[in-house]
Amino acid sequence: MKTVTRNLFAVLAVGSLLAGLPTAAQASGEQASPTPVEVVTVPAPSTLTDAEMAALSPGSVSLAAPASSGATARAANPYKPLCTLDIGNVYKRTSGDKYKYGTVGAKPSTKCTGNVPRIEQSTAIYRKTAGGWAKITGDFFSFSAGVASLTQKNIEYVCKSYSKNDYKVVTLGAVWYPGLKPVSGGAYEISNGKLACG
Repeated sequence: MKTVTRNLFAVLAVGSLLAGLPTAAQASGEQASPTPVEVVTVPAPSTLTDAEMAALSPGSVSLAAPASSGATARAANPYKPLCTLDIGNVYKRTSGDKYKYGTVGAKPSTKCTGNVPRIEQSTAIYRKTAGGWAKITGDFFSFSAGVASLTQKNIEYVCKSYSKNDYKVVTLGAVWYPGLKPVSGGAYEISNGKLACG
């Protein structure tokens, strides 16, 4: 798996798809207190072209806290847990057997080496079309506070037929570190071959 660089947001922002989303490059030593209603991740765009998808790298992305410099920054962030957002596999879910044609899904997760004030993820499923990639689900949003990990286990698309298609799961995530602005990033994973799900 390759690491998604911060170019993910540059590519999507160029198309005005994710305007205003703070990136890891914007994180600094400034104070930022997350509140239960503060949301950093934004909904994924409804379509992505092949070029936009090709500009991304599959797999996982590091959501590490930026390097602190100076005594004030070190005092505000005495520890630096490393957090990684990983999409995992895109597959036909066994739990989808209750539906006639089954379901496609994934279990994206953010894992940190220590507790952080807040983790959030926004995930959507895309299907390959003639013109690129179309979002076929709404955005699944999850967050948790004071934890070291967050896994979304409810990401699924209910298939309408057995026609074979390629799928990608795109997750945008953010992590709050003590005394810092949120660090955000995103990743995607493609299905291992075409899945029997239309």
